[in-house]
Amino acid sequence: MAETINGETLVPHDYIALESGNEHHTANHEAQICRLLQAGNMDAVDLCQSFFVSPGEGRLSSDPLTNVKYRYVCSVTIMTRYAIWGGMDEKEAFYSSDLYIQQLETCATEDEVIELHKEMMMYFVKYMDSLKNKHDYSKPVMQCIDYIYYHLHDKFAVKALAEHVSLSPSYLSTLFKKETGMSMIDYILEKRLNSSKFLLRYTDMSCSDIAYTLVFGSQSHFTQMFRQKFGITPKKYRMHIQKHPE
Repeated sequence: MAETINGETLVPHDYIALESGNEHHTANHEAQICRLLQAGNMDAVDLCQSFFVSPGEGRLSSDPLTNVKYRYVCSVTIMTRYAIWGGMDEKEAFYSSDLYIQQLETCATEDEVIELHKEMMMYFVKYMDSLKNKHDYSKPVMQCIDYIYYHLHDKFAVKALAEHVSLSPSYLSTLFKKETGMSMIDYILEKRLNSSKFLLRYTDMSCSDIAYTLVFGSQSHFTQMFRQKFGITPKKYRMHIQKHPE
């Protein structure tokens, strides 16, 4: 005879969940986190974290560490999808997702996975919040911004950008600076330096490899520009974040 609770018949997986205490959160809970995440609301971090550490949040493995790692991968996948639906660039979202999942290899305890989960959530929420502060750019400038993002690892000149949007280099340069407040050269450099911080933090790439990947003339030039922008050398920055992860 089938088991019942509150007058409702339990199917086998319901019964197992009840007996083990491993009940999943509801779709409404996910929708609430989704809305907060896409709004760039930091409450999404605390809410998602509370579900993540809940002892009844599903069991995917009998080994506690493996279980929390599996659930972490599920959470990253879901948050990545929500972020994309909220306007995050797909390439950046999936790249970030891959790097956060790769970070699992450094986690030796459940607490470390939980802390990494919080860091991942904060990253996506802060990114979504930053989208609200973006300016409305003209079509040529937006095309340039997209081109720069997808070609950070390529060597190109302002002339290539001008050809891409079918404008003269001088006119495009004036328009770009007027709308962004930066010259295209300075904008490209800033994006490459910001990308280098990401690589220093989340990969084991050497400084020389990062300099080569992001098309700096040399490692010394990369170090010089990085220190000028952030007040610290790339190597010291990596050492600092390893000792003091946010």
